[in-house]
Amino acid sequence: MNKYLNTKVVIDTDTSYIYIGILIEIHNRSIILKDVDVHDNNDSDSTKEKYILEAKKSGLTKNRNQTEILNSRIVSIS
Repeated sequence: MNKYLNTKVVIDTDTSYIYIGILIEIHNRSIILKDVDVHDNNDSDSTKEKYILEAKKSGLTKNRNQTEILNSRIVSIS
């Protein structure tokens, strides 16, 4: 995961949430993102994949300055 430090990442979780932001810290139990777009897929009709594509087209909608995500919840990082 160190190769993603200080780069924009997409974090998919085992919940309805998806996170897009800059990975700034990696800990044993969690990671920290800054300038984060936190999206709850239950709040929209689109899939996580569609949301990521739309965010890529229209740009990041930052709604959190910083977010901590438990490593146990992470399904994928890209």
